[in-house]
Amino acid sequence: MTKDSLVYFLGGGAMAEAMIRGLLEQQVVAREQIVVADIRPERRRWVADEFGIPTEAPGQVERLREAAVGILAFKPKDLVAALADYQAQMHAGQLIISILAGVTTQRIEKLLPPQTPVIRAMPNTAAAVGLAATAICGGQHVQEEHLALAEALFAAIGSVQRVDEPLMDAVTGLSGSGPAYVYLLAEAMLAGGVAAGLDSNTARALTQQTLLGAAYMLQASQRSPEELRKQVSSPGGTTLAGLQALAEHHFSDAVREAILRATERSRVLSQIVTTGTN
Repeated sequence: MTKDSLVYFLGGGAMAEAMIRGLLEQQVVAREQIVVADIRPERRRWVADEFGIPTEAPGQVERLREAAVGILAFKPKDLVAALADYQAQMHAGQLIISILAGVTTQRIEKLLPPQTPVIRAMPNTAAAVGLAATAICGGQHVQEEHLALAEALFAAIGSVQRVDEPLMDAVTGLSGSGPAYVYLLAEAMLAGGVAAGLDSNTARALTQQTLLGAAYMLQASQRSPEELRKQVSSPGGTTLAGLQALAEHHFSDAVREAILRATERSRVLSQIVTTGTN
């Protein structure tokens, strides 16, 4: 992107907010390079006040035609209605990036000018703190330069992986839903700490730092998760006793099944979204 390139957010919700914050903090783009359109007047006012960037109403998207990148950030169910508001200002020279869960690039391409490059992205809620895990895939008109640009944009809010589009449901099951699995683990650890005699504040602080430290070890170490686990599991020790309790309750099987069920649910919802927006 050049210093004059415009990034246009079609929708100004929580994920758009996280992306805008990351893009500005990482100095990927300047304030004058971002415009947000949102149907809610109060949301437009908040975005303008919070970030100092211009906003537009869906029926008055005068600057969309100038944009090098358009980011679809409204609700998936609003796909057809939203693009009807924006379509007159869109053209094939723009890169369209969709963060609409369950909506395929093919579905979006049918609603846009011919040859428009469309990239589908699945960030997760950790985008709010700049630590999202995002997967991207390209539609039939996407070139390497488009993928590289999308990577640069999403790198402002975390890490980015390229995948083939049929794997986006698996991405949803793993990293899209993954934060909730970790939060449930945190709930259980906190409850266990309290049951063992700690007060809730101490248990919460220890749980948070333990999860943070373990996540950092996974990222910083060259060892596999299995190797790191074995490293702290001395025969006859406390950690092994705890791990045995988890095994008795089929912890690993439960996590694996959670990912598979979430993946399957994503497939079902994707079909509903696709057929429901025709």
